[in-house]
This record gives sequence, structure tokens and C-alpha cells, in this order.
Amino acid sequence: MTKQLQAKVLVLGTSNCLLTGGVKQALVQHFGASNVTNISLGGASGTFLALFRFIEGVDFTSYDYVFLDSIVNEQWQFREGGSLNHLKNVATVLYSCLPPGVTYIYLGFCSSPRFHRADPVEQMHRSLCNGAGLNFISFRELLVEFSLLHGYQQKDLFPLADASHFKPALIGKLISCLCTALPSLHKKSTPALVDRDMFFTQDLKPFAATRVTHTTSLRTQEYGIFTTKSCLVPEIGCLLGFDFAVLDTEAFLHVTAEGRSFSKALHFKADRPWMKIAGFYNETMTGPGSCIRIACQADANDPTERTEATSPLKEPLSGEARLASFFFSRVPVSELSKLYRVADLQVEPALADLHDKLASFMEDHLAEMMDILAIN
Repeated sequence: MTKQLQAKVLVLGTSNCLLTGGVKQALVQHFGASNVTNISLGGASGTFLALFRFIEGVDFTSYDYVFLDSIVNEQWQFREGGSLNHLKNVATVLYSCLPPGVTYIYLGFCSSPRFHRADPVEQMHRSLCNGAGLNFISFRELLVEFSLLHGYQQKDLFPLADASHFKPALIGKLISCLCTALPSLHKKSTPALVDRDMFFTQDLKPFAATRVTHTTSLRTQEYGIFTTKSCLVPEIGCLLGFDFAVLDTEAFLHVTAEGRSFSKALHFKADRPWMKIAGFYNETMTGPGSCIRIACQADANDPTERTEATSPLKEPLSGEARLASFFFSRVPVSELSKLYRVADLQVEPALADLHDKLASFMEDHLAEMMDILAIN
């Protein structure tokens, strides 16, 4: 077995990295199932997911390649009123945490409404990745060029009634080609600028009278079950977000923090124990007197943040929430983000060559591409 096939791979993305026939399958076929650790989560911000797993202690240095993906869900989040400035601060902190010696690959997907041009979320990640020495690959650009060259429309590239995912088989082909070029990509060479000690978690399970454990193919997680009027007292810090399970979670979190009061929607139509993470759309500092209350309705006097992939249910809800942990930084992320420094290493030239290679691959396999695009 070659050194390339023995390489260890970590995937921290969204549903785009989980769909059958797409990223997940292509990486497993190339590296072998035992060499690929995929802890992606659908319907969640990949930026917050990667940061939270870093805080939990995932050792990025034990992998040769780390794949990241977050743009699509953050484009929806931004449309729902999320603060791009706060998201940029969190992304900046994440990229500043990543240790050197690893090849990081950011998969630049997009939602259907954001197909024809780079929106602020894509521009932000691309700029930060280039500055931090991460390899940003724009599948959006590749597919825009391909569709213009061959007369395809935007709708041809996405499955029917799905505005969040390129056709998985199409992406799977491109990832297979990408895998052969991975040794030519840059490893991150600059040291991490933010240490794991700058973060901490608050385990919520001891505060619950009842607990439940859910298991999926990706993770086993225990949750505390909290019901209406339960009040959680957060520790003092910058509250970034939390882990929760969607099964039987039909509630709002009423958050009272320093200078902020808002509701967070947590209700889904789910029949599986899907595990989620949620990040807050704005910087949320907790202090003495802060509290987070479980409720069956949103507070009419406060703004409400929609959690990614929330499915509105008829209110009032059951008022039950299954929560595991809160994630904090010890100081505001707006302050931590100031530690970010642009690396001397320029990754764009090599990525231009990769872009050309992927474009040529699509032309060389045009018949296969056309067959995939012909399927709804």
C-alpha cells in the first residue's frame, strides 16, 4: 500500500460530506474506510462544528489531511439574520487554532441561490483560508465555468427540490480526482496562534434529572433532558454554542446574558437521534445573573435566532430539550480573532493549478458528467 493510501483523513463538514455517492464515498474508496474519520454534521455550521470538536480535544495533528466544509449552511444562516462579523470572528479563531504540519482542504460548495457569484460568506472563508495557509477549493467556480461552457443551467447541477447540495455523484467524481492531487497541496506551516486552553466546556448533564444516550454511525453522546421552565446557569465567558439532540427536542432557549436577551429555536421534525451543534449568531457574553431557560414558546419581546435546519412546528411545543454541553471561549472571540496573522506562504498559485486539473478532468470525462447531470 502506498504512503498516500495509508494517509489518515479527518472530515469536519456538513451534509455535503455525508451524502451517498459524494465526498464520503470518494474518500473511503481512495483511502480505505479505516483511514477516514468523518464526524460531519448535517444542518449545522461547519465552522462552529470544527471549533467545538477542537475544544473537545480532537487531535488534528494525528491526521495527514483535514477536510472542512461550512459555506452552504452559513449562507442560509446569514440570510436568517446571522451576523457575518461574528461568524468571521469565529472562523478567524478556528483557523488560528489549527496546528501546523497538516494539509487542510476547504471544500467550497454553495447553495443554489448563491451559485453565480461568490457571496460574502464564501469570500470571507476564501480570504481567511488563503491567509492562514489552508487550501480553499471553489467547486462553485468550477461548476459555473463548466455550465457556461456546455450550456447547462443552474438547476441542472442540483438535485430536484434541493437547493443545498450539488449532485453528489458529480462531487464524488471531482473528489476522486482531487485525491490524486492532494500531495501537491500545501501543509499549514505557521504555528497555531490560539491555544486550546483559551476555551472550556460546561457539562450540562449533571443538572438534568433524566439522561438519555443516543448513538449514530458517527458518534455516541449522552444528553440531559430539560423541560419547560428548567433554568441553566451558564459559566462566565463568551458562550459560543452547544451540543444537542434533535429527537424529541421541541423547545426554545430563552437566553439572558450581559447586554443580550433573545430566544433560540430548537424544534425539528425528526424520527432519528440526529446530533447537532448550534452556534449563536452574535457574540454572547455571560456573567453573574445570566440564565438560559427552557420554554415552549419564543419570547414575544425578544428576537429569535433560528437554528440551522429548524423545521417550524405548531406552537406551543412540548418544551423538552436534550442538551449535552455549552462551549465557551475565556475571552470574547472578537478579541481572540485579533491574534490572527496572515502567513507568508501563498497557497493560491498551487490552487490555480489544481483548479485547472479539475476542470480538465471534467472535460476528459464529459460523457460521465453529462450522464450525471441528466439525472434529477
